Amino acid sequence: MIENLKAEKERLEDELRPLRELQANSDSISAGIARKIQHLEQQKALVETKLADKEKKLDETNQLLDTLRKDKAEIEQQASELEEKANRSELSWAHNMSYHLNGVILDTMAQEFTSRFPKLPDDVKLDFDGTLLMQLAEEGNHVVKVALNLVCGFIDDATTIAQTHGGGGGGPSSGWGQRPDEDDREWARRCLAMARKMCKPSVSRKKKM
Repeated sequence: MIENLKAEKERLEDELRPLRELQANSDSISAGIARKIQHLEQQKALVETKLADKEKKLDETNQLLDTLRKDKAEIEQQASELEEKANRSELSWAHNMSYHLNGVILDTMAQEFTSRFPKLPDDVKLDFDGTLLMQLAEEGNHVVKVALNLVCGFIDDATTIAQTHGGGGGGPSSGWGQRPDEDDREWARRCLAMARKMCKPSVSRKKKM
């Protein structure tokens, strides 16, 4: 529509141009030419009014589209951020559930092994000598408690728990802590190894067969 109006405006200007030149170069022009010039000027003014209205509406439409595009981009950004937060929350929830599930599994394994260990044949008991299962069966879940305190950095509490339950295997040296190149899993594994050492009796006990 706008292109048609522009073309019509150009046509009227082309038609008016020689008539204006004639008007400018002549002392007088015929009444017919004067009426034609007036008619063409009116047509041109009408076309320009329509063209200005259409261009204004086009500008308003373009501005609205720009606003909608910006709103769409902002909504997509917000949706992406919400999705990212939801994923982090879900991962955090899954990690938390995994932590509790692992704790339940460990407790159940320790309890089941502790209740069945005395009934095992002597030669089978020897196969478990020095293992974590053996230590849990003989010394209880305080090994896990000591390890947990070490992971959290509560060395004094870990030492107290170990000593209270007869442990005499020494404790962490100065500077104990998670190494910069050590991930959380390796750090937990090292804390468990230290907890087992701390919970060992100062004098080896003779195993009951």
